[in-house]
Amino acid sequence: MRTDLTYSSSNPQVHEYYNFPQDCLYLTISLVDRYMSCHVVYITQFQVVAMACLLVACKYEDRFIPTRRELAAMADHAFSELELDQMERQLLEALDFDLSQPLPTYFLRRIARAVRIDLETYVVSKFLMEAAMLDSVMVTFKPSLVATTCFSLASGFVNS
Repeated sequence: MRTDLTYSSSNPQVHEYYNFPQDCLYLTISLVDRYMSCHVVYITQFQVVAMACLLVACKYEDRFIPTRRELAAMADHAFSELELDQMERQLLEALDFDLSQPLPTYFLRRIARAVRIDLETYVVSKFLMEAAMLDSVMVTFKPSLVATTCFSLASGFVNS
């Protein structure tokens, strides 16, 4: 259910439009998962939850932060700026302001430095990690395990 809702929202398009770093998208998905694990989110509220998570992730991971007006416009005014502001507060309070989350991209970067992998293997690893985000079962695995598995698979693909 998480995957269908996350990818049916406009977050990936907004992420691509603003050219946010990949960590921002991973943190957004993580925040959505964490919030939805402790709160019931109705389909009518999902877009404002997802955009609030994106806004918080941008504040944490990137220097550029889109305005609430821009995010509401990108969502075709499915919610107001005030609703986005309220949801951002609700999200932060629900998560106890704990935004530090180990992400698979952090671990992949460490692996890449330690092993000195080539660019092709790194790109394939990132692709596999993005594909893994589409499966809701992958949320149950540790980010380090996801990164290591994607790296191992990519190494096998590239070196064979």
